[in-house]
Amino acid sequence: MNNLIILIFQAADTGIDKDLSTIIVGIFLVVATLAASNLVDRTGRKILLLISVIVMTITLTALGVFFYIRDNNPDQARDIGWLPITSLCIYIFAFALGFGPVPWLMLSEVLSKEINPVISPICGAFKWGLAFLITLTFSSISEAIGIGQTFWIFAGISLVGVFFTFFVIPETKGKSLAEIQRMLSGEKQIDQD
Repeated sequence: MNNLIILIFQAADTGIDKDLSTIIVGIFLVVATLAASNLVDRTGRKILLLISVIVMTITLTALGVFFYIRDNNPDQARDIGWLPITSLCIYIFAFALGFGPVPWLMLSEVLSKEINPVISPICGAFKWGLAFLITLTFSSISEAIGIGQTFWIFAGISLVGVFFTFFVIPETKGKSLAEIQRMLSGEKQIDQD
């Protein structure tokens, strides 16, 4: 992940040192993680996930636009040199606000205590496997189709995540495991007054 961040800073031709760029990104991660920990019980899980993935989709699209312009009109790209850094920092903030911590919280809410120790490591390995795959293939895909188009592919995947989050992910805030399992099985909730 750090290599990808450094690549974006260098490709944007910001002149910012790679060590400083990593520090900037780290600051955004810490601030967003603190914000998420304060917001998750107030706002709910689903809304944080939706905000997170919508903002991630927009920032990935913006990164794609910048790099497409840079490849096709370098003079115009210099005028918007702030766009990739801003987009990357907002992306990282949005990820750390929702899609970074919330799935792990929800995982502990939707799984029973008996199965959680088995499923959580599998989910973690799957997540890090995907991160490895993205890091491994990013350069070759970028060289084949262009860095802007690569970010648009990621934006498209994030857009699928918007619809998945909106239509499939249940709100688990304030619900018991039994209530969540009934929701996931498709049973209708009966309000009890």
